[in-house]
Amino acid sequence: MHDDDAIDIHGLRLCRLFDAYGLHQHVQVSTHSHGHTLDLVITTDTTSLSDLDVCDMQQLSDHRCIDFDLPYPVIQKEIHTVTMRNWSNFDIADFVNELAVSELATTTSDDVNYLFSLYNSTMMTLHPEHKFTQ
Repeated sequence: MHDDDAIDIHGLRLCRLFDAYGLHQHVQVSTHSHGHTLDLVITTDTTSLSDLDVCDMQQLSDHRCIDFDLPYPVIQKEIHTVTMRNWSNFDIADFVNELAVSELATTTSDDVNYLFSLYNSTMMTLHPEHKFTQ
């Protein structure tokens, strides 16, 4: 398929598909050493590229390299460290015994906010081997 060939039925169908979905193909020069535009850069009609350049790759490839800038900032990923306990060393009986004597097990309050707060504080004050994260 060659989208740059006016008599290639598949290229014409692709161009019509781009039009139907509001897409634009930006590369207007040959991207292959034997001619034709085989490598495409497709964006929405409302996205503008800048500095589009098609460079020869010499002996590395028979395709040319396409370089361009998009008007979007690069978003840095946030790295989150997640730690969790080694469940194979978890002693359920000791855990149950520790919870049984905690205020969480003995309170008679029906205040949901207080109970959530008590749950969180109890979990934070457990013996280190019973805490859910280490």
